[in-house]
Amino acid sequence: MPEAARLQRGTPRPEPRPFRVIHLMAVVAASALSLSIPPMLTDALVESRRSFEATVGILRHPWEPAERLAHEITVGLVLWSSALAPIGILSNRRRLRRAGRSYGVASAIGAFLGVAFLSVSVFSSGVSRSLRGRPIFPSAGSYHCPAVWDLLDVAPTGLALAVLTAWTILAVSAAGRWPSDWFEIACLAFGITCVAWPLGRAFLWMLSS
Repeated sequence: MPEAARLQRGTPRPEPRPFRVIHLMAVVAASALSLSIPPMLTDALVESRRSFEATVGILRHPWEPAERLAHEITVGLVLWSSALAPIGILSNRRRLRRAGRSYGVASAIGAFLGVAFLSVSVFSSGVSRSLRGRPIFPSAGSYHCPAVWDLLDVAPTGLALAVLTAWTILAVSAAGRWPSDWFEIACLAFGITCVAWPLGRAFLWMLSS
């Protein structure tokens, strides 16, 4: 085992970073951002879609609270996947190899790469459609972008698969380790949320149908 070999070589275990007041302030700020930014972005997306549907004369059922909540959580996961991985890499520059073996940091990096791949795939498809006469913004008077909704549709499954893949690689290679500090624990909780969210979203879809 890697940990046993390290102990035999006499290499000291890195001390975990203590949880300080500044970290508590960061958690409070992160919670406030999670409760404010995703709903604001979701409202903007919904309103732009309503405006587009009204312009082209599409009749659609009213947005149910459960449906809005599902989109808000998906938006939040996408945003945090883009934030946690850079933070984990930059804050562990001197011990990046060890940090990358953490199931927590690996969750954040896997989710980040999953969202990046899906974003490139979805928006390249949007560019391809625009070259065939279907513009990325189909209405001149609306910011509605079908590619964004395509990303929100596939993001939950993509995030779950990316995190599970990272965990599987660490487990099979016997290189994974459990989180050793508060940030890695937070990343692990984020990864567990990503894995569980496709089922949670399906449940919210049932409530809104």
